[in-house]
Amino acid sequence: MPAYDYKCRDCGTPFEVRHSVAEHVAGVPVTCPLCESKETERVFTPIAIGAAAGGSSPRESMPSGPSCGAGCGCHSN
Repeated sequence: MPAYDYKCRDCGTPFEVRHSVAEHVAGVPVTCPLCESKETERVFTPIAIGAAAGGSSPRESMPSGPSCGAGCGCHSN
């Protein structure tokens, strides 16, 4: 099940809820785990896309020799 990030409008507590996509689309009420308020809102957390851990780019982490077939171009500079 996907996890969704929420924040309580009453007490400000951020929390995560796991429920099905169908429940999310249907608008099933989400309750704050701290104050039990139903005044909650979904928040969007940015994710990091780009360089891999350690500062190297994904291309730098690739094997040096071609492994997916000749002429694919994925290992060209």
